[in-house]
Amino acid sequence: MALYKSALFQTPQLIQYRLNDDEIGIYKIPSINEVFVSNKWDTIPISSDNSSKIVFYEILPARGPGGKQLELIDLNIEDSRNSNSLYNLIEKLESYGIKIQKETRYDD
Repeated sequence: MALYKSALFQTPQLIQYRLNDDEIGIYKIPSINEVFVSNKWDTIPISSDNSSKIVFYEILPARGPGGKQLELIDLNIEDSRNSNSLYNLIEKLESYGIKIQKETRYDD
Protein backbone atom coordinates (compact mmCIF):
# COMPACT_ATOMS: atom_id res chain seq x y z
CA MET A 1 0.00 0.00 0.00
CA ALA A 2 1.18 3.52 -0.75
CA LEU A 3 0.19 6.90 0.59
CA TYR A 4 -1.10 9.43 -1.91
CA LYS A 5 -2.63 12.88 -1.88
CA SER A 6 -6.32 13.12 -1.07
CA ALA A 7 -7.52 12.74 -4.66
CA LEU A 8 -4.69 10.59 -6.04
CA PHE A 9 -4.89 6.80 -5.91
CA GLN A 10 -2.74 3.87 -6.97
CA THR A 11 -3.70 2.68 -10.45
CA PRO A 12 -5.59 -0.63 -10.36
CA GLN A 13 -3.58 -3.60 -11.62
CA LEU A 14 -6.02 -4.23 -14.48
CA ILE A 15 -5.21 -0.75 -15.84
CA GLN A 16 -1.49 -0.94 -14.99
CA TYR A 17 -1.08 -4.01 -17.18
CA ARG A 18 -2.59 -2.18 -20.15
CA LEU A 19 -0.44 0.96 -19.92
CA ASN A 20 3.19 1.47 -20.87
CA ASP A 21 5.34 3.72 -18.69
CA ASP A 22 4.72 6.72 -20.96
CA GLU A 23 0.99 6.25 -21.60
CA ILE A 24 -2.12 7.85 -20.11
CA GLY A 25 -5.47 6.08 -19.90
CA ILE A 26 -8.89 7.67 -19.60
CA TYR A 27 -12.02 5.69 -18.84
CA LYS A 28 -15.50 6.14 -17.44
CA ILE A 29 -17.32 3.82 -15.08
CA PRO A 30 -20.99 4.39 -15.96
CA SER A 31 -22.40 2.75 -12.83
CA ILE A 32 -20.87 5.49 -10.65
CA ASN A 33 -20.79 8.15 -13.39
CA GLU A 34 -17.11 8.86 -12.73
CA VAL A 35 -14.26 9.51 -15.17
CA PHE A 36 -10.73 8.39 -14.28
CA VAL A 37 -7.35 9.40 -15.70
CA SER A 38 -4.44 7.05 -15.05
CA ASN A 39 -0.79 6.66 -15.76
CA LYS A 40 0.91 3.38 -14.93
CA TRP A 41 1.23 4.32 -11.24
CA ASP A 42 -1.36 6.96 -10.32
CA THR A 43 -5.09 7.44 -10.92
CA ILE A 44 -7.28 10.46 -10.34
CA PRO A 45 -11.09 10.59 -10.43
CA ILE A 46 -12.42 13.52 -12.42
CA SER A 47 -15.93 14.92 -12.13
CA SER A 48 -17.63 18.16 -13.09
CA ASP A 49 -17.51 19.08 -9.38
CA ASN A 50 -13.71 19.29 -9.36
CA SER A 51 -13.20 20.64 -12.88
CA SER A 52 -12.27 24.04 -11.42
CA LYS A 53 -9.00 22.39 -10.38
CA ILE A 54 -8.12 21.29 -13.92
CA VAL A 55 -5.77 23.59 -15.81
CA PHE A 56 -4.01 23.14 -19.14
CA TYR A 57 -0.90 25.26 -19.73
CA GLU A 58 0.52 25.96 -23.17
CA ILE A 59 4.10 26.73 -22.18
CA LEU A 60 5.79 29.00 -24.71
CA PRO A 61 9.57 28.87 -25.24
CA ALA A 62 11.65 31.40 -23.34
CA ARG A 63 14.75 30.24 -21.47
CA GLY A 64 13.45 26.69 -21.83
CA PRO A 65 12.06 24.88 -24.89
CA GLY A 66 8.39 25.22 -23.96
CA GLY A 67 5.89 22.41 -23.68
CA LYS A 68 2.46 21.49 -22.41
CA GLN A 69 1.22 20.70 -18.91
CA LEU A 70 -2.12 19.43 -17.66
CA GLU A 71 -2.81 19.76 -13.94
CA LEU A 72 -5.54 17.31 -12.96
CA ILE A 73 -6.08 18.19 -9.30
CA ASP A 74 -3.15 16.21 -7.78
CA LEU A 75 -1.86 14.59 -11.00
CA ASN A 76 0.40 16.63 -13.31
CA ILE A 77 1.07 15.49 -16.86
CA GLU A 78 3.77 17.14 -18.94
CA ASP A 79 4.46 16.76 -22.64
CA SER A 80 6.73 18.23 -25.28
CA ARG A 81 5.77 21.29 -27.26
CA ASN A 82 5.32 19.40 -30.55
CA SER A 83 3.18 16.56 -29.19
CA ASN A 84 -0.61 16.42 -29.58
CA SER A 85 -1.20 13.80 -26.88
CA LEU A 86 -2.46 16.26 -24.24
CA TYR A 87 -4.76 17.90 -26.79
CA ASN A 88 -6.30 14.47 -27.44
CA LEU A 89 -6.72 13.87 -23.70
CA ILE A 90 -8.34 17.29 -23.24
CA GLU A 91 -10.72 16.62 -26.12
CA LYS A 92 -11.77 13.32 -24.53
CA LEU A 93 -12.24 14.91 -21.07
CA GLU A 94 -14.36 17.67 -22.59
CA SER A 95 -16.48 15.06 -24.38
CA TYR A 96 -17.33 13.73 -20.89
CA GLY A 97 -18.48 17.22 -19.85
CA ILE A 98 -15.33 18.12 -17.91
CA LYS A 99 -14.42 21.81 -18.12
CA ILE A 100 -10.75 22.68 -18.44
CA GLN A 101 -9.25 26.07 -17.78
CA LYS A 102 -6.67 26.97 -20.47
CA GLU A 103 -3.75 29.31 -19.87
CA THR A 104 -0.53 30.34 -21.57
CA ARG A 105 2.77 31.01 -19.83
CA TYR A 106 6.46 31.15 -20.66
CA ASP A 107 9.08 28.50 -19.95
CA ASP A 108 11.37 30.44 -17.67
